[in-house]
Amino acid sequence: MPARIDRVAMTAFRGATSGTAIDLDATKPITLIFGENGSGKSTIVDAIDFVLNEEYGSLNERSSTNPKSRYLPSIGSSRSKLEVSVGAGRQTWTGRLSSTGPKTGGPASRPNAAILRRSQLLQFISETPKKRYEALQEFISLPAIEKSETSLRAAHKNASSKYESAVKAKEQASEALSALWNDEGRQGKTAWAWAASQAGQDATDLGNSVATLSSILTDLDAASDIRERMSAAREHHGLHSAALRTCDDELRGAEASAVTGGTSLVSLLEEVKRYFENHQRLEACPVCESPERTAGLHESVSRRLGEMKHLVALKKKAGDAKAAAQKSLAVLAHAEAAFLTAVRRLWLSNGATLAKAIKIDAKAFQLLSGTEPILAGGESMAEAHSLWQAVADVRERITSRRDRDQKTLNQLTAVKNYVSIVEAKTGAASELQAQVKRLNALLAIVETQRKRYIDEVLASVEGFVERMYSRVHPNEGVGSVRLYLKPNVIGSLEFDAKFQTASAAPPQAYYSDSHLDTLGVCIFLALARHFNDEGGVIILDDVLTSADSDHLERLMTMIEEEAERFNQLIVTTHYRPWLERYRRLESESVGLIELAPWSMERGIRSVDA
Repeated sequence: MPARIDRVAMTAFRGATSGTAIDLDATKPITLIFGENGSGKSTIVDAIDFVLNEEYGSLNERSSTNPKSRYLPSIGSSRSKLEVSVGAGRQTWTGRLSSTGPKTGGPASRPNAAILRRSQLLQFISETPKKRYEALQEFISLPAIEKSETSLRAAHKNASSKYESAVKAKEQASEALSALWNDEGRQGKTAWAWAASQAGQDATDLGNSVATLSSILTDLDAASDIRERMSAAREHHGLHSAALRTCDDELRGAEASAVTGGTSLVSLLEEVKRYFENHQRLEACPVCESPERTAGLHESVSRRLGEMKHLVALKKKAGDAKAAAQKSLAVLAHAEAAFLTAVRRLWLSNGATLAKAIKIDAKAFQLLSGTEPILAGGESMAEAHSLWQAVADVRERITSRRDRDQKTLNQLTAVKNYVSIVEAKTGAASELQAQVKRLNALLAIVETQRKRYIDEVLASVEGFVERMYSRVHPNEGVGSVRLYLKPNVIGSLEFDAKFQTASAAPPQAYYSDSHLDTLGVCIFLALARHFNDEGGVIILDDVLTSADSDHLERLMTMIEEEAERFNQLIVTTHYRPWLERYRRLESESVGLIELAPWSMERGIRSVDA
């Protein structure tokens, strides 16, 4: 016979705030652990789960305790100090908290612990079919199969989505081709025949034509913009030239009426004044070098300039006008050079096309087209203006031809694209449709076989459930439990039962809490019996709180009888009559452990410790 658990030792594990060891009587198949609420019963069960199953115990069922590893160490302790060991016979397994979760070291063949907690019992009885399935998934789930089925279902959904997208894209492209066919007067027998003929055309010439005509228009617009600036510069220069002539006329008239010197004298006096301003202390006259004549010389120059102030102003005005005229001339020259360059670029880039399209004689533009073009002078300007005017005169015709070719090119491109989409999506849809069918067939096989297996398991335990349940509730008009999977859903468990004259009734609607609790225990034990692990441990963790004394007596008797079919059964309870019953009977098959009240200083301990 496989060894039974005989010792559970805990250090810094949950309620075990001090080093704690609980010894079990391995000679007896049943161990009853009694303790008031909060004495540490669930910590002992969690310790067994931690070592044998590498699980977080009851923390798994509490979503608010994430991350769970934070709450396994005792308060005030650390995860590095946490250690739990479970002994059975001469073998010991030790669990610690690693970076990835619980990790157990020891002999490879450690026993499995099947645990039913109060929360799982309520989940099975009261929750949705999905939660009910989860409560018993330790026995009836097939994780690898369900994972494969989920992957198949996802692949089927993905392939179906791609198939629908391919079909939709094909339909949209076909509708677009039909619209183009209608716009073109429904040429050919069908839209597809017309589209196929269009798609076969070479669009290279059209593309080249659009590119060339667009280039002509771009270069023409650039030259036109510069020509406008050149015209504005010429007009601006004309205004400045006219202003300069006026100033010169006024200045000559003023000089003619001047008594002496005129503008020459003004210029001389201005130079002398600037000299005096830069040489404040004069030792002698700068012209005759006489020291006697320096006195009053500066004032004399200033006085004479003052007497000639009208002539001075006219001279300055004429100078400003000349500078403005020279500047406007430079701007005009720059604009003319830019215009000549722009027209030359227009001709060099598109001369062959222009010569053919608008009959321009290339010989008429020798000054601009040579290797060393003459980008100045009246002849070059006349040549450039003639070329610009010839192209500008046919701009509308070039634009119209460009737009017509662009429209045709766009249509051919669209038709080619739509034809390509139809052909590609037709092939893709065909392949995807076949893929969807294959995946659907595979999914049906996997789903059917999985459900058949689980349904067979559930059907096989129904007899066990009925026999156990009838021993607890004889002649009460309840039982005949039927367990089955919900159709077309993964992980969804339904059940019904008899209630008096009603068959296949939902137990939650008719059964009392006691009937529901004991039903859940019977189903758990039946599944554990079906999947009985020779060295496994069955644990009922404080699952019964609602049974009256008669039903509890029959339930305990039934559990004692069923315990013979398991290697070891551990029951925890806070129900004192259960403890008193076994104390009174001094059963040879039930070992008793009573826990003392818990305290932070002493942690978990038995009353005998």
